[in-house]
Amino acid sequence: MKISILILSVFLTISSNCSAGPELDPKHTDFLAGLSSLEKESKADKLWPGYRLLSDPVLIYFEEDGQSVLVGHPKPPEGFSRIQAAGLNAYHSVSFPRQINTRFFTGYRVNGVPTNIFILPPAYSKAGQLAFIAHEVFHTYQNINFKLAAKRCAAGEEALALMFIENYLAAKMALFPKDESLVGDFLAIRKQKYALAPDCKKEDSLELGEGTANYVELKSYGADLPQPGIASDSVVQILAYGFDPDGSRFARSYGIGAVHCFVLDRLYPGWYKEAEEGSAPWELLAKTIKHVPTDLPALCKKYDFKRFLAHARGYLKAAALEKEVLLKEIESYGGYKLRFRPATAKMPLSYTATNTRYVVGYTVSDLEVATSLDTCYKILAEKIRMVLTGKEAVFHLGQSAPEIKTDSRVISGNREYSGRAKDFEITGKNFSLKVSCAAELSIKGREIFLEISKDVR
Repeated sequence: MKISILILSVFLTISSNCSAGPELDPKHTDFLAGLSSLEKESKADKLWPGYRLLSDPVLIYFEEDGQSVLVGHPKPPEGFSRIQAAGLNAYHSVSFPRQINTRFFTGYRVNGVPTNIFILPPAYSKAGQLAFIAHEVFHTYQNINFKLAAKRCAAGEEALALMFIENYLAAKMALFPKDESLVGDFLAIRKQKYALAPDCKKEDSLELGEGTANYVELKSYGADLPQPGIASDSVVQILAYGFDPDGSRFARSYGIGAVHCFVLDRLYPGWYKEAEEGSAPWELLAKTIKHVPTDLPALCKKYDFKRFLAHARGYLKAAALEKEVLLKEIESYGGYKLRFRPATAKMPLSYTATNTRYVVGYTVSDLEVATSLDTCYKILAEKIRMVLTGKEAVFHLGQSAPEIKTDSRVISGNREYSGRAKDFEITGKNFSLKVSCAAELSIKGREIFLEISKDVR
């Protein structure tokens, strides 16, 4: 998933306005024709065997004029009228509200049916938006058919330098996909990286999830192998992420994983099934490439390891300084804070942010929306700063005392309190939070502590 990634809490208020409105814009009809064509490509297994673009309904909201088209839905909400468009089972609305705080939301239930929703901005690129839809809908296919597991890792300066070399080699592989020596060099470098940082094998499995989705996205342009323009875009993407010492390292998986997929198309027919069973593209390449260099000193000299090591040292030093500044910033904040601590010590939050920084174990986001996917509780936050440490989320609530409600009883946010509640709500000028199961609450000074009760999880 891109940026991502990221699932938002969405409230779609279904309009009951059934009055006739403007006809569907011809430009929108043209986009639906492209969607229909891409669906035919997926049915012909040209994107990924078994993947069907329109296996779930798709709702397209055209931001330019507020028109919406719902495709393939068995029971459209009120306000949608049947239309003929590119041979699709489609419905049109001019009154469906734009209440999605992001570009997309996959798997949202519209009239009880999981629906993939996409917001198309004004002056959008038809090819770009279709490719984006192909990518994000493929993640819903992965959720059912793939075995995915990924984890961020902490790499020292030498392992990080080897990551930089991997990025360089992947960029060259995009430009020269038939040069198998590049693949062998890549595999040798990766093997050494794992010897230095074994946990990074879990991080590199992101190349399976995002790499295959990016591969599907690029193939939606009609590429069987990276065409010049597409290869160039991949190279730019890989190199842009190539020297980030911490959080953005995982994002290079989009480019590196996709490049590996294109190479596999040529070297290992039928690799798709093994990928669905959990084998990352690089692992399948390792089964295919017989000539992997073993002279590591010569390989390091060939790719100027010392230069990349100097980069790694510099960026790790910068990350340490940034963490120091960040901690001072967090501790010096003078407003109200909410510390949210699940009893499991896990923080399964998904969120979309206008700005996000990753600094050695901390994530700081200026949020649009955050939501928990846990069945026990739900957390919503809008236009607010959140700090994630892995064990808790700290929300900066502003200078004014928030309104707190437990079991429908209002508690003043500016006095000390401790208690237990089955339901918990907190609201302020720019945010809201609701917990739907028992929680322990305490308020002291300007800090509010909330922990989901252990006995209900």
